[in-house]
Amino acid sequence: MYLRMDRPTTVTGSRQKSARRKLAADLIGARSEQVAFTRNTSDGLSTVANGLSWRAGDNVVTFQNEFPSNIYPELRLHEGLLALRFVCPGNATGESVPKS
Repeated sequence: MYLRMDRPTTVTGSRQKSARRKLAADLIGARSEQVAFTRNTSDGLSTVANGLSWRAGDNVVTFQNEFPSNIYPELRLHEGLLALRFVCPGNATGESVPKS
């Protein structure tokens, strides 16, 4: 989902941002305080990846042809900590096949 979020500089801008946050939350069945607007997908994924408490052996599963900057945070964490797994799109039965 993409919602244009200009930086609010006035009370009206702040109200608009709150209204957009509520709209997005309603759309996905969340509370407005659970919605965060970031500059782009890569920024959002990096924020999440760096905000989790990773433990050795945790798994990250992503698509084989993931856009590179969307996986950089996990690649950085992968060195000695995470098990990074790639899957390709499902076959006719809908199963995902691990990348060799």
